[in-house]
Amino acid sequence: MLSVLRRSWSSFRRPVSQVCASRAMAATDNNLGAPVSIGHGAEQRASKRLRVDILPTASAEAAVSQGTAGLKAAEPAKRAAALGDVTIMPLHNKSSEEEFDRVVSVVATTLAGGKVVGLPTDTIYGVACLAQLTPAINRIYAIKGRDGAKPIAICVAETSDLAKYATVTVSQELLDELLPGPVTLCFKRSSALNPELNPTSDTIGIRIPDNRFIRALTAACDTALALTSANLSGQPSSVEVNDFKEIWTDLGVIVDAGCRGHSRLGSTVVDLSQPSTFLIVRAGDSAKETIACLLRHGLTQRE
Repeated sequence: MLSVLRRSWSSFRRPVSQVCASRAMAATDNNLGAPVSIGHGAEQRASKRLRVDILPTASAEAAVSQGTAGLKAAEPAKRAAALGDVTIMPLHNKSSEEEFDRVVSVVATTLAGGKVVGLPTDTIYGVACLAQLTPAINRIYAIKGRDGAKPIAICVAETSDLAKYATVTVSQELLDELLPGPVTLCFKRSSALNPELNPTSDTIGIRIPDNRFIRALTAACDTALALTSANLSGQPSSVEVNDFKEIWTDLGVIVDAGCRGHSRLGSTVVDLSQPSTFLIVRAGDSAKETIACLLRHGLTQRE
């Protein structure tokens, strides 16, 4: 099932900026199974108050399947007096296909258990849960301290999935040009979508990030993910996992794919709910390119 998503890793990682390099976590090796040391200086001292498990994939699988007992058994040498439990799975561009698929499996299992996870996208880091699980949706709002009136977008794996959750008003050619990419497209929602997700809104924002991991994960879950930024509400977006350390202990697992780049803008949000027109709700990454694409396909911009 994942073979169609196995694309070049060049589209998976964005260039690491100087600001990320100065704050990056030091790694003992650049592959999935190697332990990584978290932070330095004050950040390192603060992390000692947590039980942080940066696990090889096999150990992470044991932790997810066996709960806390499995986590403690995975790497006993890493135990520390803790305020909470944190499991971080490194994901790098030298990972084998088997290792990559195993990370997908661990995170999919965590999501199926109703938990919220931290993961990379093509723009910034996000937190996600299964869109059809209302308790998990509520958990995202609680973790972020997010206003309940603010909607959360969903993420799907392929453009063919959009019609399951929304009334699509644009051509397949336009969808294929915009997606996957750093854009959220808003359409009228369908009755198939969880009615408790954004219950006061008749539209839904849908993403297909240009990120191999999150697309493979969504395909493995075989349902939409609810996806929003990994941060406390009102705080800057996160381009590396240390940026959202405040919410680590609330997440079932965190996937660390390194720095996502220098931009914290997130995706460009476009309202396409009215046929033949578009409205830029939020100008994010690639906003100019997105507008040019929409105009080229004959849509009229609303103000």
